[in-house]
Amino acid sequence: METMSTNQENYKKKTAHEEECTKNIAPDNKELERIMQEKRSLENIQYDQTFRGENDRHNVLLRAKKVVDKLREESIEEVIFLDKSARLLGYFISKIWDATTSNNIKPGFSFLNIGREKTVTQLATPLSEINPEQFSQITKSERSQLLEIFGMKLNDKKICVIDEFCNEGDSLLLACRLIKEACPSSEVYGEWFSYMYRPKTSKFFKILTEIKSPQLACVNVDIFSSDSSGVFDPSDKSSILSVSWGQELENETEKNNYADKMKNRRQQLSKLALELID
Repeated sequence: METMSTNQENYKKKTAHEEECTKNIAPDNKELERIMQEKRSLENIQYDQTFRGENDRHNVLLRAKKVVDKLREESIEEVIFLDKSARLLGYFISKIWDATTSNNIKPGFSFLNIGREKTVTQLATPLSEINPEQFSQITKSERSQLLEIFGMKLNDKKICVIDEFCNEGDSLLLACRLIKEACPSSEVYGEWFSYMYRPKTSKFFKILTEIKSPQLACVNVDIFSSDSSGVFDPSDKSSILSVSWGQELENETEKNNYADKMKNRRQQLSKLALELID
């Protein structure tokens, strides 16, 4: 098993690579031509059964555009997606931003491995009712990891944490409370990409988009499924480090097949996002 320090090094290297791939985009003619060239290159990519019908794709596209519009409107500087399942959603939101370029600077994109399995969500006391002192004690390790990974990156920033689906809302609440406690000078927003009923609200973060009708936000999140349990971190399942993504596959054939499947999924998401370009 890798040590925690090795995991942190791997994460930092991968994060540096991801940031290099999502640098701020200037909305000039050269960039628009690059995007149009990418759109043309994806013309022959076919939507598979995961993407279901045209209506499903339309709803997903509209929802993503609404989220991106609000990120711009609120001048969000850092977007954090909750790992295990939101990697493809993060990729899609980034593509939507590219397809709807404006004078706004593109925010940084990061990932945290925070989910329902975390210890804090298993307490008898509801997460929203845990007092600050108790919360600080039980999240001491996670807060330390967050500061070690991101350093000063999240300080004095407008941050939005995005989860791709709301079941009870505890994962997003935990992430927002943790970030707010680690970076008290930052303004924290929260957002669910999809939900089947009105999610919890909290004094610990602001909802990014106004919730008018729960049904409007219930979209096909199967599009973002990686067909795996998500982040695989054998050294510390309670870690908030996202050092790897996807299943642990036993042989090279399985690994290559999985990589090809995810590449195709990203291509379909790119094609869908770039439909916003005339």
